[in-house]
Amino acid sequence: MKDLIISLEATCDLPKELAEKYRFKITPMNFYVDGKEFCTDADTVATSGIYEKMENDARTSTSQISEAAYEEYFGAFAKTGKPVLHIAFSSGISGTYRQAVMAAEALNAAGCNIYVVDSRCGGAAQGLLGILCAEYAEGAENVGAVIKYIEEIRFRMEHAFTVDNLKYLARGGRLGGLAAFVGNMLKIKPVMKVDEHGKLMLDKKVLSRQRAIRTLFTDYRAARDVSCKWCFISHAGCEKDARILADMILAETGEVPVVYDLGPVLQPCRPGNACNVLPFGKQPQKGGGGARARKIPPCSRQKYLNLL
Repeated sequence: MKDLIISLEATCDLPKELAEKYRFKITPMNFYVDGKEFCTDADTVATSGIYEKMENDARTSTSQISEAAYEEYFGAFAKTGKPVLHIAFSSGISGTYRQAVMAAEALNAAGCNIYVVDSRCGGAAQGLLGILCAEYAEGAENVGAVIKYIEEIRFRMEHAFTVDNLKYLARGGRLGGLAAFVGNMLKIKPVMKVDEHGKLMLDKKVLSRQRAIRTLFTDYRAARDVSCKWCFISHAGCEKDARILADMILAETGEVPVVYDLGPVLQPCRPGNACNVLPFGKQPQKGGGGARARKIPPCSRQKYLNLL
């Protein structure tokens, strides 16, 4: 399916060279630093100073893409007459998936061919899902086969991450203020994962940053499917730790991980020197499954949402 347009959101955080290699279309997203708006598709990420400002307790936030913005975005590709497959940021973390669903439904009622899939993941996992999808689509007969493939492999994205400072998790409401204070005092480092529903979950609690990085490595080693050539490590202001983790993986497996910065959209969600590693798992996550992704039919909006 060489005519298939594959779309991802800015939350996929793929390095520019990979996004261009696979000809991905990336939905831009807005983020805010101390109330000032920036956009991922403009040359403002560097000038936003988001990483440095967060260290100085700047208030950062993001906003989900609206239905109207999706209609405009999808509409530009629909004019080509080619089918569009959009791999959305996890519905367990953000409402952007539903906004994409509603926009696609409206356009499909006018004869477009837009398909929306809930990735149940984000960040490096969403990016890897896009790459595997693009590679599979080269030999696929139709969009349905590609969607079925995504539905099968999305539960094998074994993403895990750790943070060095718990105050950002407390600020985002994922941890109580007192618990964050005590945890930082005791140097407790959480190792978090994304479950089969696409939601963040606490997997382990370890003492010291060094042990947390080591835990990411041992979890990666246990989970990885050796047949997959890809390994991603993203980080938020802690390249040294990311390189240490990459060296451990290289020494153990001979694989050279792709190491890159966590983007500004996920930065407020996984701050505090976050370090993330992503292997492609041997087995689907327990409980994986759920409603199948498919082309959004030109039916009533409420009827479709009731199916989700």
